[in-house]
Amino acid sequence: MSSTARLIAAIEGLVVEGVGITALSLAEAGPGVELSLIQWRALVIIGSSTDGVRVGEIARLSGSAAPAVSRLLRRLERRGFITSERDESDRRATIVRLTDLGETVRSDIVRLRQRIIASALAHHPVVPSTDVVDALLDITVALVEAADRGPDGPPASARRDHGLDDR
Repeated sequence: MSSTARLIAAIEGLVVEGVGITALSLAEAGPGVELSLIQWRALVIIGSSTDGVRVGEIARLSGSAAPAVSRLLRRLERRGFITSERDESDRRATIVRLTDLGETVRSDIVRLRQRIIASALAHHPVVPSTDVVDALLDITVALVEAADRGPDGPPASARRDHGLDDR
């Protein structure tokens, strides 16, 4: 197997297990939370911006149709996780933001995931060298850019846009 094929297989394994850790964290999040993976993805996307995110952008980044995202967002709003309002710069668009409850839930689930990851690393020690950490950050950027542009789109500047340029 080539180095590139091994790297792709390793990253695929990380992605699969990351989804598993997320599902476990969602299940352990506590009563009243009960989020699906797509609802979780929406909270992550919305929480990435303090200025709010347009519904169309949430649809694009989640790979879902706008009508389905609108329904999902209405459910999240009824549960108190998000707020929505018309975009003053374009009255046709809607801006969505996390509520305090939504931010708390998002933070709690991230902490649960980080606890699971820390436990895994404690049981399988890895020496976190600067080279390994930098390589993982570079891979993260490449994956963010790939998700942003789709399989055949032009590259984006994810490192800057997602706060990953703090080496």
